[in-house]
Amino acid sequence: MENPSVVDLKPLLEQAFYVAPAWKGTRALVEATQTYVATHGPDRFNYELVAPEKPDANWLDTVARRLIYHCDSLDVPLPQCAGVFVSIFKGDQLYCLTAKTFLEQAARVLGVDLADLARTSGTQEAREAQR
Repeated sequence: MENPSVVDLKPLLEQAFYVAPAWKGTRALVEATQTYVATHGPDRFNYELVAPEKPDANWLDTVARRLIYHCDSLDVPLPQCAGVFVSIFKGDQLYCLTAKTFLEQAARVLGVDLADLARTSGTQEAREAQR
């Protein structure tokens, strides 16, 4: 019986700006960084992760919340998360997406509002400083 909480990452992975065989490893990550810089400007951080064979909603939610917190802590909050991209090793492939695209697609797959995720997952520092 299939686990009903397993999420289909295909719609998310289809948004990748760079795809390569996972065996290329570090070389592929260097190429992805070069592609990111050429397309999106300077990079600040590559958020790497390995997707489980059957990712569930809890895994995707946890990754999204940690990424939001990390972007906030780098002072590159949503909606752009400028300079941050996500590298996902899934099976025998490596997929790289901008953090913004990853978070937008993750929220869509999870059926949640990205602004709500950001409100409950960020560092709160920027919002507290504005008070």
